[in-house]
Amino acid sequence: MDSAAAVYAAFGSRLFPRVLKYVWSTSVPTGASFRHPSSDRMAIIVVASGVNELGRWHAVSRNIVDDYRSVFGAIREI
Repeated sequence: MDSAAAVYAAFGSRLFPRVLKYVWSTSVPTGASFRHPSSDRMAIIVVASGVNELGRWHAVSRNIVDDYRSVFGAIREI
């Protein structure tokens, strides 16, 4: 999946972090989440979608602890 913008939140060790990648996408619907195709330690969460808002800044607020739990389960490494 291509994304126009991304923000990363990393948890755990430098050597083997677990990562949440928050993206804006032109094609994947807002709210979709899935594991990165080549790493089970990264999850991608779509926080905005569509082409109508291209070129505009948006404020996005997330509870990264809840997002982590929904993707990886219990928090062990924070």
